[in-house]
Amino acid sequence: MKRLDVLLIISGVCKMKSLKIIKNLGGKERKALLENVRKELIKLYAQRAVGSVVESPGKIKALRKTIARIFTLEANTNLAEKGGQK
Repeated sequence: MKRLDVLLIISGVCKMKSLKIIKNLGGKERKALLENVRKELIKLYAQRAVGSVVESPGKIKALRKTIARIFTLEANTNLAEKGGQK
């Protein structure tokens, strides 16, 4: 996965492109991306907790949405592999 793609996903700038990139990732790459996004979110939460000014407050919301997208895609792929049965 290219570094630029990861930055686009993490920054949440281009929602549709990031969704396509996430869909094309394999299971291991998607888990690695999820880990990177979570680390970035933890850094921003720590900045906010300490009281320093967060460089981009909207980035927190974008990262949370990215994490939700990854989990949703994982759930959909798992459901499709099981044949649509719960």
